[in-house]
Amino acid sequence: IESEKVRWLGALRFDVYGVLTILKNKTYRAKLTYSETNNVLPPIGEEINGDEWKKFEDTWSYFNVHKMPYITEDCHAAPVKDFQDGYNHLVALKGASNTRFKMTKILLGLTSGFCADEAKLKKNGVYYDKMKSFRLETENIANNYYSIDGEKYSSPIIQGSIKEKALTLFCTK
Repeated sequence: IESEKVRWLGALRFDVYGVLTILKNKTYRAKLTYSETNNVLPPIGEEINGDEWKKFEDTWSYFNVHKMPYITEDCHAAPVKDFQDGYNHLVALKGASNTRFKMTKILLGLTSGFCADEAKLKKNGVYYDKMKSFRLETENIANNYYSIDGEKYSSPIIQGSIKEKALTLFCTK
């Protein structure tokens, strides 16, 4: 979103702002709650309870949830084998374990296939998991924002879940 002001650079704008993001090395404090099995979330404001929910609070420098393996035609952002697998895929980097070198490796890995391999992600300290639903609660969001499908949002809480078989895709070549 920040790269919109240099849109005239074309696709190069993403590389430029990727490098700037690494140099800034910003972190964000957030609580993540998610389930690999439950796709029903209570309304925002209600507590999430149950043994099927994983919960932890940490500092993050990179957090990406998506359904498809590619963000762009050459950006393979997650080890998604089948986009109809019924899961969202979480790829995140905890701020406490973050270094500029690690962020550079991940940025370069988006186009080299590094992020397509679950074992390589975990070996390099990247948090990866599959989930049916999630809630992310952030602190100090006033000066920060989320990008959801390319749109800018500033909300202290976001949540999402898989709606199985809600859409059928037909593709031809």
